[in-house]
Amino acid sequence: MGLLDEKQLAEVLATQMGLPLADLGELIPEPEALALFSETVARDGVFVPLRLVDDKVEIAVAEPNEAQVHHLTKLAGKHVVLYVAPRG
Repeated sequence: MGLLDEKQLAEVLATQMGLPLADLGELIPEPEALALFSETVARDGVFVPLRLVDDKVEIAVAEPNEAQVHHLTKLAGKHVVLYVAPRG
């Protein structure tokens, strides 16, 4: 019985939660999105702001949940769209 690696786990989570999958090896976060959060807050929260789209900020996380959406929405002052990304 094998274990899932981080990429496989992210794929399963994205499918189960109906969220898009983000490949952080191919995406370059936009400076405007990064500027919404301090590096310390992003590292502590284990997320990567990806881009701004209209009144929303797209954010990659390893373990998405509703509490995180509410917290990030409050910090950013914008609607949050989560993407699932492998940790590390």
